[in-house]
Amino acid sequence: GVLTVVSLGIAFGLAPAFGIATVLYIVSTHFYSLVGKNIVILDVLMIAFGFVIRAIAGALAIGVPISDWFILCTAFLALFLAVSKRKSELMSLKTDAEAVRPVLARYTETSLNTYTAVTMAGAMLCYGLYVLDFQRAHGTDSRLLILTFPAVVFGIFRYHHLTETTDMGDKPEEVLLRDRPIQACGALFAIIAVIALYFSG
Repeated sequence: GVLTVVSLGIAFGLAPAFGIATVLYIVSTHFYSLVGKNIVILDVLMIAFGFVIRAIAGALAIGVPISDWFILCTAFLALFLAVSKRKSELMSLKTDAEAVRPVLARYTETSLNTYTAVTMAGAMLCYGLYVLDFQRAHGTDSRLLILTFPAVVFGIFRYHHLTETTDMGDKPEEVLLRDRPIQACGALFAIIAVIALYFSG
Protein backbone atom coordinates (compact mmCIF):
# COMPACT_ATOMS: atom_id res chain seq x y z
CA GLY A 1 0.00 0.00 0.00
CA VAL A 2 2.78 2.43 0.90
CA LEU A 3 4.67 1.68 -2.29
CA THR A 4 1.48 2.19 -4.33
CA VAL A 5 0.92 5.63 -2.81
CA VAL A 6 4.55 6.60 -3.38
CA SER A 7 4.49 5.37 -6.98
CA LEU A 8 1.29 7.27 -7.71
CA GLY A 9 2.84 10.43 -6.30
CA ILE A 10 5.86 10.02 -8.55
CA ALA A 11 3.65 9.17 -11.55
CA PHE A 12 1.47 12.26 -11.22
CA GLY A 13 4.62 14.30 -10.57
CA LEU A 14 6.01 13.22 -13.93
CA ALA A 15 2.83 14.07 -15.83
CA PRO A 16 -0.90 14.04 -14.93
CA ALA A 17 -1.71 11.84 -17.94
CA PHE A 18 1.01 9.39 -16.90
CA GLY A 19 -0.50 9.33 -13.42
CA ILE A 20 -3.93 8.49 -14.83
CA ALA A 21 -2.41 5.68 -16.91
CA THR A 22 -0.73 4.35 -13.76
CA VAL A 23 -4.05 4.34 -11.91
CA LEU A 24 -5.67 2.45 -14.79
CA TYR A 25 -2.86 -0.08 -14.75
CA ILE A 26 -3.12 -0.64 -10.99
CA VAL A 27 -6.91 -1.02 -11.16
CA SER A 28 -6.73 -3.42 -14.11
CA THR A 29 -4.08 -5.64 -12.50
CA HIS A 30 -6.06 -5.88 -9.27
CA PHE A 31 -9.25 -6.66 -11.19
CA TYR A 32 -7.39 -9.35 -13.15
CA SER A 33 -6.01 -10.92 -9.97
CA LEU A 34 -9.37 -10.94 -8.19
CA VAL A 35 -11.84 -11.62 -11.02
CA GLY A 36 -10.54 -11.38 -14.58
CA LYS A 37 -8.14 -14.33 -14.50
CA ASN A 38 -11.08 -16.70 -14.01
CA ILE A 39 -13.17 -15.47 -16.97
CA VAL A 40 -12.43 -17.14 -20.29
CA ILE A 41 -11.19 -14.77 -23.05
CA LEU A 42 -11.38 -11.79 -20.67
CA ASP A 43 -8.25 -13.10 -18.95
CA VAL A 44 -6.08 -12.81 -22.08
CA LEU A 45 -7.70 -9.50 -23.07
CA MET A 46 -6.78 -8.04 -19.68
CA ILE A 47 -3.20 -9.24 -19.99
CA ALA A 48 -2.97 -7.49 -23.37
CA PHE A 49 -4.62 -4.38 -21.91
CA GLY A 50 -1.84 -4.21 -19.32
CA PHE A 51 0.81 -4.17 -22.05
CA VAL A 52 -1.09 -1.51 -24.00
CA ILE A 53 -1.41 0.72 -20.93
CA ARG A 54 2.32 0.40 -20.30
CA ALA A 55 3.10 1.32 -23.91
CA ILE A 56 0.83 4.37 -23.71
CA ALA A 57 2.25 5.34 -20.32
CA GLY A 58 5.78 5.23 -21.72
CA ALA A 59 4.82 7.63 -24.49
CA LEU A 60 3.05 9.92 -22.03
CA ALA A 61 6.02 9.94 -19.66
CA ILE A 62 8.44 11.24 -22.31
CA GLY A 63 5.93 13.33 -24.25
CA VAL A 64 6.04 11.68 -27.66
CA PRO A 65 3.10 11.17 -30.07
CA ILE A 66 1.19 7.91 -29.73
CA SER A 67 0.69 6.02 -32.98
CA ASP A 68 -2.62 4.17 -33.35
CA TRP A 69 -0.87 1.44 -35.32
CA PHE A 70 1.74 1.01 -32.61
CA ILE A 71 -0.98 0.60 -29.98
CA LEU A 72 -2.77 -1.98 -32.13
CA CYS A 73 0.49 -3.80 -32.79
CA THR A 74 1.23 -3.90 -29.06
CA ALA A 75 -2.27 -5.20 -28.34
CA PHE A 76 -2.12 -7.98 -30.94
CA LEU A 77 1.41 -9.01 -29.94
CA ALA A 78 0.42 -9.14 -26.26
CA LEU A 79 -2.68 -11.16 -27.14
CA PHE A 80 -0.52 -13.54 -29.18
CA LEU A 81 1.83 -14.09 -26.23
CA ALA A 82 -1.05 -14.51 -23.77
CA VAL A 83 -2.95 -16.97 -25.99
CA SER A 84 0.27 -18.91 -26.70
CA LYS A 85 0.89 -19.16 -22.97
CA ARG A 86 -2.63 -20.49 -22.36
CA LYS A 87 -2.23 -23.07 -25.13
CA SER A 88 1.15 -24.20 -23.83
CA GLU A 89 -0.28 -24.54 -20.32
CA LEU A 90 -3.28 -26.50 -21.60
CA MET A 91 -1.09 -28.88 -23.59
CA SER A 92 1.54 -29.44 -20.89
CA LEU A 93 -0.77 -29.72 -17.87
CA LYS A 94 -3.46 -31.81 -19.62
CA THR A 95 -5.75 -33.28 -16.93
CA ASP A 96 -4.19 -31.10 -14.22
CA ALA A 97 -4.87 -27.87 -16.13
CA GLU A 98 -8.06 -26.94 -14.28
CA ALA A 99 -6.47 -27.52 -10.88
CA VAL A 100 -3.50 -25.28 -11.69
CA ARG A 101 -5.44 -22.57 -13.57
CA PRO A 102 -9.25 -22.97 -13.46
CA VAL A 103 -9.87 -20.87 -16.57
CA LEU A 104 -8.01 -23.43 -18.70
CA ALA A 105 -10.96 -25.80 -18.36
CA ARG A 106 -13.01 -23.39 -20.49
CA TYR A 107 -10.52 -23.26 -23.37
CA THR A 108 -10.09 -25.83 -26.11
CA GLU A 109 -7.02 -26.48 -28.19
CA THR A 110 -8.98 -25.70 -31.36
CA SER A 111 -10.15 -22.31 -30.12
CA LEU A 112 -6.66 -21.40 -28.93
CA ASN A 113 -5.24 -22.37 -32.34
CA THR A 114 -7.71 -19.98 -33.96
CA TYR A 115 -6.91 -17.17 -31.52
CA THR A 116 -3.19 -17.70 -32.13
CA ALA A 117 -3.53 -17.47 -35.92
CA VAL A 118 -5.65 -14.31 -35.70
CA THR A 119 -3.37 -12.52 -33.23
CA MET A 120 -0.21 -13.47 -35.14
CA ALA A 121 -1.64 -12.04 -38.35
CA GLY A 122 -2.91 -8.94 -36.56
CA ALA A 123 0.45 -8.24 -34.93
CA MET A 124 2.41 -8.53 -38.18
CA LEU A 125 -0.11 -6.53 -40.20
CA CYS A 126 -0.30 -3.72 -37.65
CA TYR A 127 3.50 -3.57 -37.34
CA GLY A 128 3.84 -3.25 -41.11
CA LEU A 129 1.25 -0.46 -41.20
CA TYR A 130 2.93 1.24 -38.23
CA VAL A 131 6.24 1.30 -40.10
CA LEU A 132 4.64 2.63 -43.28
CA ASP A 133 2.79 5.30 -41.29
CA PHE A 134 6.05 6.26 -39.55
CA GLN A 135 7.87 6.50 -42.86
CA ARG A 136 5.12 8.64 -44.35
CA ALA A 137 5.44 11.03 -41.42
CA HIS A 138 9.26 11.18 -41.43
CA GLY A 139 10.04 10.86 -45.13
CA THR A 140 13.14 9.25 -46.58
CA ASP A 141 15.06 9.61 -43.30
CA SER A 142 13.44 6.36 -42.14
CA ARG A 143 13.13 4.51 -45.46
CA LEU A 144 15.22 1.55 -44.22
CA LEU A 145 12.88 0.89 -41.29
CA ILE A 146 10.73 -1.44 -43.41
CA LEU A 147 13.69 -3.86 -43.36
CA THR A 148 12.79 -4.62 -39.73
CA PHE A 149 9.57 -6.28 -40.93
CA PRO A 150 11.18 -9.64 -41.89
CA ALA A 151 12.81 -9.76 -38.45
CA VAL A 152 9.42 -9.24 -36.78
CA VAL A 153 7.84 -11.97 -38.92
CA PHE A 154 10.69 -14.37 -38.13
CA GLY A 155 10.49 -13.60 -34.41
CA ILE A 156 6.74 -14.22 -34.23
CA PHE A 157 6.91 -17.40 -36.32
CA ARG A 158 9.91 -18.66 -34.33
CA TYR A 159 8.14 -18.09 -31.02
CA HIS A 160 5.04 -19.89 -32.32
CA HIS A 161 7.24 -22.78 -33.46
CA LEU A 162 8.79 -23.04 -30.00
CA THR A 163 5.41 -23.07 -28.28
CA GLU A 164 4.36 -25.94 -30.54
CA THR A 165 7.52 -28.04 -30.20
CA THR A 166 8.97 -27.25 -26.74
CA ASP A 167 7.84 -26.51 -23.20
CA MET A 168 8.95 -22.86 -23.33
CA GLY A 169 5.57 -21.48 -24.40
CA ASP A 170 4.34 -20.85 -20.88
CA LYS A 171 7.52 -18.91 -20.02
CA PRO A 172 8.13 -16.19 -22.64
CA GLU A 173 11.11 -14.84 -20.72
CA GLU A 174 12.88 -18.20 -21.14
CA VAL A 175 12.59 -17.91 -24.90
CA LEU A 176 14.47 -14.61 -24.79
CA LEU A 177 17.13 -16.02 -22.50
CA ARG A 178 17.65 -19.44 -24.09
CA ASP A 179 16.79 -19.37 -27.79
CA ARG A 180 19.71 -18.22 -29.95
CA PRO A 181 17.68 -17.56 -33.13
CA ILE A 182 15.30 -15.29 -31.21
CA GLN A 183 18.26 -13.47 -29.67
CA ALA A 184 19.91 -13.06 -33.08
CA CYS A 185 16.61 -11.82 -34.51
CA GLY A 186 16.29 -9.23 -31.74
CA ALA A 187 19.85 -8.05 -32.28
CA LEU A 188 19.29 -7.76 -36.04
CA PHE A 189 16.08 -5.82 -35.47
CA ALA A 190 17.88 -3.40 -33.16
CA ILE A 191 20.77 -2.86 -35.59
CA ILE A 192 18.46 -2.21 -38.55
CA ALA A 193 16.27 0.13 -36.49
CA VAL A 194 19.25 2.20 -35.29
CA ILE A 195 20.66 2.47 -38.80
CA ALA A 196 17.25 3.37 -40.24
CA LEU A 197 16.50 6.01 -37.62
CA TYR A 198 19.90 7.60 -37.14
CA PHE A 199 22.14 6.92 -40.15
CA SER A 200 19.94 6.69 -43.25
CA GLY A 201 19.14 10.38 -43.71
